[in-house]
Amino acid sequence: MITLNKKRVAPAKETTLLSKSIAQSVPEKENQTNLTSHYKRYRWAGRLLVMKAVDLRQRALDGNYEINFLPLLGQQGYIPEGRSVLISAYPKTGKTELMTDLVIEWANLGKAVHIISEESEATWGQRLRKKTESLENIFISCALGVSVEDLKKAITKDSPPIVIIDTIRNFLNLHDENSNSEVARAINPFIQRARNQGKTIIFLHHTRKGGGEHGEGASGAHAFLGSVDVTLEIYRLKSEQQRIIRGAGRVVEIKELVYELNESSHILIALGSPKETQLATVCERVLSQGITTTWLKASDIQTLLNEPKPSKEQLRIALNQLAEEGKITRKPAIEEGKKGGATYQWRLAEPKENP
Repeated sequence: MITLNKKRVAPAKETTLLSKSIAQSVPEKENQTNLTSHYKRYRWAGRLLVMKAVDLRQRALDGNYEINFLPLLGQQGYIPEGRSVLISAYPKTGKTELMTDLVIEWANLGKAVHIISEESEATWGQRLRKKTESLENIFISCALGVSVEDLKKAITKDSPPIVIIDTIRNFLNLHDENSNSEVARAINPFIQRARNQGKTIIFLHHTRKGGGEHGEGASGAHAFLGSVDVTLEIYRLKSEQQRIIRGAGRVVEIKELVYELNESSHILIALGSPKETQLATVCERVLSQGITTTWLKASDIQTLLNEPKPSKEQLRIALNQLAEEGKITRKPAIEEGKKGGATYQWRLAEPKENP
């Protein structure tokens, strides 16, 4: 037995009543002609929304579904606005530090952000004291122990357009994060609530100890990957200060990005793709873009290089290697070794005369 329109009916009548329900949802005129060539949007049998594929394509061609991105350390193509994103990293790798710099970047573009954090007020105070940029438009909730229902209620039409949940493990009350069905039931209501209101929702999570490829490094069930629009993973590189971002997207291609911490300013800086940050590539760029026949300081050479610019340390290593190879000249001469307190200058090596 089933209930339709609050009346109990026998199963044999179900098909007839359902057919009537569908027919009543279509205007009478269209009911008498070719239905598929006329309808735009109808709700069939309850709340199921039906749309014509040809109309969706035309709306896309008209620019209705263009993807706008929030910048990631000045780079585009990683965090789509109005979508769901999972950012994962091994514990103590720096995902919250990255998220903090991104939030400041977005807030200074006039976009309000709400961070729902497992960390304490004191921890956030210590983290933010190092920042010199404006912190307006940033709102933080130290919410460890808050119920899942209250977290959902924090995503309203009047709340900030960007919501960050850090970390997903401690807020969704998962008994088994390896269960796809449990993960989907827990995370999908948040994604749907944010999607209905056009908000960007970002979940922070942990990666597996062994990592993974194509977005599969996130710890737990594959439903974490399957539920969100974009997943980004952060891994350490050999340099203590450098990290690499890898990821996968539902409709966007995620390119690898290397970034590092500037110790003096406590700011994270994007360096470019792994290929662009390799020593050989930096050397090639110095020779083709940054070095001249005039003596220049390293800072002057860095200014001449196209984006993405290598870090000061990468540039220093490249300049010394080129000088040792005889392709450029250093003042004081590279043969004199390190000169404490000296300001080095560099220029193209003069061609050697044939004997």
